[in-house]
Amino acid sequence: MDRFVPAAGEPYSYSQTARKDVLEYRLLYGALMQTSFAPSMDHWHVQGLYVITPSGKLLAGGNTVSEPDKVVREMEKGLERYAKMPRAERLLPKAPDPARDRVGLPAEDLHPPADGLSLRMISRGLPAEGMKPTDTRHPFFYKLDHVWYTQKEARSFVPADLKPGAKAPVKAGAVTRLAQLSLGTFVQPNLYWQVEDIKEAMLTAEVVSVKEDAVELRFSGRARMDAAKNNKRVFEADLLGKATWRPKAQVFTAFELLAVGTHTLGGWEKSEEGPRTAPMGILFTMNGKNVNDQMAPAFYKLYSSAE
Repeated sequence: MDRFVPAAGEPYSYSQTARKDVLEYRLLYGALMQTSFAPSMDHWHVQGLYVITPSGKLLAGGNTVSEPDKVVREMEKGLERYAKMPRAERLLPKAPDPARDRVGLPAEDLHPPADGLSLRMISRGLPAEGMKPTDTRHPFFYKLDHVWYTQKEARSFVPADLKPGAKAPVKAGAVTRLAQLSLGTFVQPNLYWQVEDIKEAMLTAEVVSVKEDAVELRFSGRARMDAAKNNKRVFEADLLGKATWRPKAQVFTAFELLAVGTHTLGGWEKSEEGPRTAPMGILFTMNGKNVNDQMAPAFYKLYSSAE
């Protein structure tokens, strides 16, 4: 990975808001026109992982992001081809001007909140009899996203009384963010829940121990979403977790929250294609430090104060 400069982009941002005369747009458009998506590049219907030179030449890649072995082979192919290219062909004649040559994307100015709680979310279906590989609840698929809380919002997960045995409900806003945008979500075509779909979202924090500047917490709770007025889908799960809170710095140094439950398809969806109800698990852990971990949550625009 240290031989690549990772970058991720949403096609919609280029098709709807970007200026077509900007250098970055022209280079990326030209590279993707060399892929199998060329016939649909008029509206940027494209996805996949591709290796592209700074000069905009496509070296390798494809729409095989759910097959790691193929992705690795394509990355290796890209490196081999790059090594054989003359320097003048790899690079642009002169370095791009960030102020003039970049496509400005809304998410570029979003960063994890300083001293806040930044979580990584991994969601995956558990084995279910009769599950078809095309069902996005199949264990073959996994969903990765991030959840952000400001430092003040993160305090919502900690009881006011920092004594062993003290319990308190986590503030509703903090739990609602998890329930609406992360629990049982990204199951196509249902990407997230409406607020009115949340029928139950409760999480209790309990102080287990206090040692110097480390407060050990235990979480337990339950969530239930029922889209009775929308797509009729249902997700319900038990929640269990633990965390370490540092009172002096007012930050978490450890955080794990697991949700295990079942996801039920809406009544209009064909039951013969697989089980209507299937088990699913979602794990929240402290976010990592690499470039990909700094990407904004998928539905950050839906965030509201969780205090």
